Amino acid sequence: MDYIKIAESIALCGKSHGIDKCKSGCIYYSGNDMNKCIPKMTADCADAIIKLYYENQALYCGLSPIRLDENSAKSMELAIEVSELSQMLKEEKRRNAEVKKERDAAIQQLHGYCPACKSYTPNHNEGPCEECKHEYFQYQNPLAKDNWKWNGGDKQGSARRI
Repeated sequence: MDYIKIAESIALCGKSHGIDKCKSGCIYYSGNDMNKCIPKMTADCADAIIKLYYENQALYCGLSPIRLDENSAKSMELAIEVSELSQMLKEEKRRNAEVKKERDAAIQQLHGYCPACKSYTPNHNEGPCEECKHEYFQYQNPLAKDNWKWNGGDKQGSARRI
C-alpha cells in the first residue's frame, strides 16, 4: 500500500479542479463517477490508518513493527494483543516493585517484634532468643546479638502468624 499516493489522491479530491487533474493524479479515478472512486479511496484510507496505528503501537512498545499486508486481520489482532499485553506487563512490573517496597518497609517496622520472628517461642530465652538483643532479659547486655529473622508471615516451626 502506497501511503503517499493515497494521501495525494485525498488531497486532490478535496480541491476544486477539473476532471483532467483526477485522471492524471488520482489512483482511484473511475471515469467521471465519484461514486465509484470515493468508496474505494475511503476504504483504503481506513486500512492505511489502522495499519499505521498498529505499527506505531508496536514501535511504542519496543517491538519490531509488524508489517501488515492485505487480508491480514489475524496479524492485526495479534498486534493488538501483543501491544495490550506489553502494556499490562509494564504495569504489573511497576505494581510488583511497589508491593515489594511496601513489604520491605513493613518488615523493617516489624524488626525486633518477637512474635514476627522466625525463632519466636512462647518460652522466652531459648534457642536463638537466648542471646538476642530483642529478648527482654538481654536489653541491658551490650554483647547481645540481633538474632531477629522475619518469619515470612507463615507459620514456621513454633513461630505464629501475626
